[in-house]
Amino acid sequence: MPDKALLYTRDDIISAMRSLGILHDDIVFFSTSLGMLGTADGVSSDGGLNRLFYDCIQEVLGASGTILVPTYSYTFGRSRANELALFDPGTTPAETGPFPEYFRKQPGVRRSLDPMVSVSGIGPACDGLMVGLPRTSYGAGCIFDRLTHTKAKCCNIGLGSNFTPFLHYADWLAKVPFRYDKLFVGNMMIDNKPQKMSWVYTVPILSESSRANAHRLGKMAEERGIWKWVPLGRGRIYVAEYKDYFDFAIANQKRDPWLTAMGPAADPIKLEEKRVGTQVKHVNLPEQATYTNIALKLAPLVRETVSDGMDIALSSLAEQLPLVIHRYPTGMNCFDWILPEKWTCHGAFLERMNGETVLSYAENPLFVRSYSLSYEGEVSRKDLLKHIAVHPTLSKAVPYKQEFVDRDWGFCCSNEIRKDLTDDRYKVDIQTEFSYGELKVGEVMVPGNSSKTVLICTYLDHPCQVNIALSGVLAGIDVIRELVKAEQLKFSYRLLVLPGAPGFAAWISQHKALIPRILGGVSLRMLARPLPHILQHSSSGNTILDTLCERELRKRDSASQIVSANEVFNEFPGGGNPLYDGSDSWGNIPTVSLARALPMGDLDFPFRGYLTDLDSLENADFNAIKETCSIVKTIFNALEDT
Repeated sequence: MPDKALLYTRDDIISAMRSLGILHDDIVFFSTSLGMLGTADGVSSDGGLNRLFYDCIQEVLGASGTILVPTYSYTFGRSRANELALFDPGTTPAETGPFPEYFRKQPGVRRSLDPMVSVSGIGPACDGLMVGLPRTSYGAGCIFDRLTHTKAKCCNIGLGSNFTPFLHYADWLAKVPFRYDKLFVGNMMIDNKPQKMSWVYTVPILSESSRANAHRLGKMAEERGIWKWVPLGRGRIYVAEYKDYFDFAIANQKRDPWLTAMGPAADPIKLEEKRVGTQVKHVNLPEQATYTNIALKLAPLVRETVSDGMDIALSSLAEQLPLVIHRYPTGMNCFDWILPEKWTCHGAFLERMNGETVLSYAENPLFVRSYSLSYEGEVSRKDLLKHIAVHPTLSKAVPYKQEFVDRDWGFCCSNEIRKDLTDDRYKVDIQTEFSYGELKVGEVMVPGNSSKTVLICTYLDHPCQVNIALSGVLAGIDVIRELVKAEQLKFSYRLLVLPGAPGFAAWISQHKALIPRILGGVSLRMLARPLPHILQHSSSGNTILDTLCERELRKRDSASQIVSANEVFNEFPGGGNPLYDGSDSWGNIPTVSLARALPMGDLDFPFRGYLTDLDSLENADFNAIKETCSIVKTIFNALEDT
C-alpha cells in the first residue's frame, strides 16, 4: 500500500505549477521523470500517469500557452554509409522517457527537424521556434538559442535543478574545452520522402572528466534563487526563467569552463592520449637529409590527416627546416570543413572462416580504409563487398580511400584480391578509435622585399606511400632550401606541408589577411615517376604563374600535358559542413598543380578519388623529383625577374 502522505492529486499538480509562476500564455520547456514523484491518486498505469500530467499542463497553460518537451533520438549517431539511419519526426521514438514519447504522439503536437535532439511542442510559439532551423543541434539559430529570445520557462518535474535544457548550447557558446563539433550524415523524412543530409552535433571527449554534469550549476542557480521549487509527492517541481538561468550559466562558464562537466579540469589532448594511447617514437634524420634519407624514414609512417604518424613526420621535418607547426583543434569550423578527429587503428584483419588471413593492417595499413569505424563479427560475402574499395582500373594497386563524413567500417584491396573473395562468409575485426586531437600544418616562410606571396603547397598525408604525396613534400623541401639561401628575393614564399585538404582550409582560415597578397600557389604531388608532367592551370588560368609554368614545361618536357582547372586535381574540395554559407570563399587562391602521370585516359592514370598507383619506396625515382625541382626553381627565377 502506498503511503497516503506521499500520494498527490490532480489538484496538487495544478496548484504546484501555478504557485511557481506558470501562467496562461507561457512558453514552458518541460523535463520529466514522473516516476520519481511516487503515486498519483487514482492512477494505476504509466499511460494514465502521462495523460494526467498532460491534462494538468494543458489546463495551467491554456490554449494560448506553448508546451515544449525534449524528444531526443540521437538518430544520426547510429548512421552508417552503407545503411543510413532515418529520422522520421512522425515515427522515430523519443529516447528521453515515457512522457516525451507519449506527448509527441498527441494530436496537434509537432516536432523539430533535428535528427539528434528534436523538441516536440504544441502552441502558438512553435512556428517561431521550429521553422527554418539550421542543420545544427547546438549552433547559432538552434531552438535552444531561439528560446533565449523569448520569455520561456524551464520546468523540471521529478528531476532536480541539474537538468538544463540548453546545457550543450551553452557549452557550445562558451567553447568549453571538452566538447567539439562533429559532422554526421543520415536520412531525414521530409514531405514523406527520405532526404540525405549532413548535420552538426557537438560531442564530448570520451573521458570520465568530460561527462556532462550540471549539478554544480543547478545548485548554484538554486542558491541564487533562479530555480524555485515546491514539493509534489515524494519529489519536487522546479521552475526557472529560461533566459535568467541561461545568462547565469554563461557568466559562470566564463569563470569555470569545466563547470558543466564531471571534471577535474585537464588538458583534453592529454585526456584523450591517456584513453587511446599514443606513439612516442621519434624519427631521427641526418642534418640536411637527402630525398632518400627522408623517404626511408617517413614513408613507413601511417600519416593520416590527424594522427601520431603525421605528428612524428612533421616534428622530424621541423629539425630539417625552420618549420613552424600550426595547430588547429578537432571540430574547428574552417569554411566548408569541420576539422576531423584524430584516428587511431590498433589493428585489423579480414579472415576466411578457416582462419586464413586475407587482409591485415599489420601487413599494409592501406588495407584498412582511412577513418574506418570499428567492427567485429562475421559477415556474408555480399555484405563484405559493400565495405571494400578497389581501384576503378588497376588490377594490383591498393587504393587509398578516406572518408570523414560517410562513416562506416571498410577495407581497401586490389582487384586481384577482391576477385578471390569467393567464400560465403568471412570474419572481420577492425579496432579503431576516434579522439579529440589537433590537425597540424607545417610552414616555412621566406620573406622577400615585397609582401606579395607565393605558396608552395605539398601534402604529407597518404600513409605508407611515396609518389602520391610525399614526393611533393621532398620537392618542396628542395625548393625552399634554395630560397632560404637566396640573398635577396623580390617576392615572399611560403612552403606549406599539409595533412590534406582540411589542412589547407584550416591554414587559410587563419591567414585571411594574407589572401589579397597571395600571387598564387604551386601545388606539388605525384612526382616520383619518370613520366611526363601534367600542369593543371589555376581557376583563373591567366596568372603570371600559369604563364610561366606553361612556358617552362613546353620548353623542358615536350610530352607534358596542359589541362584546365579541376580536370585532374581539386585543390579546394568541400568538407560538407552544412553551416558554411559560402560567403567567405577559400577557393579563390589561383593555384597551379604540377604532377607526373601517363596521358589522361591511359590505364595507369590515377583517377581522382583514388590517387594511387603501384606506389612503394622501391618504385620511387628520386631523379624524377629532382628534375621537377629544377623546373620549379627556373619558374621562380623567372618570376623574380618579372
